[in-house]
Amino acid sequence: WGRDLGWALYCRRCMWRGLVNSAESLPERTCPACGGDLSVSGPVWARGMVEEAIVERVGEELPSSASQDSRRISELLRLEADLPPLYYNLDRVASFAGLPTPAVEAVLKELRRRGFAAGRTHADPKGVKTDAEIGELLEVLRDLSRGTR
Repeated sequence: WGRDLGWALYCRRCMWRGLVNSAESLPERTCPACGGDLSVSGPVWARGMVEEAIVERVGEELPSSASQDSRRISELLRLEADLPPLYYNLDRVASFAGLPTPAVEAVLKELRRRGFAAGRTHADPKGVKTDAEIGELLEVLRDLSRGTR
């Protein structure tokens, strides 16, 4: 379990976030992006939330009578298997930047076009999992709000 648990780091000033795998690797409580104070939460589960093979098997064995919600959640879990464990809520990120919230699919498409891994999370309808840093995500939201992408 030791390597599976970690600590989530979050900066309220710039929305930077990170994940460290051991208490020994906890940095100073200073944000590496802006110098603000970091909040630390944990321990938290630090690796992927799902095993793709298990989720695929569950999806295959869903009875034909399973609800559309069950099928949708099963598919979201399968797709997020290879994504980072933490996610961004687009309403919060857009509000932080003083921008309108763009469509989740538009953000995902643009992140992928820029070479980042990106997908939805089952945990939040406005949630996006990506390996992009917050600055890159903010740039995508700004570009989408200006219509430049």
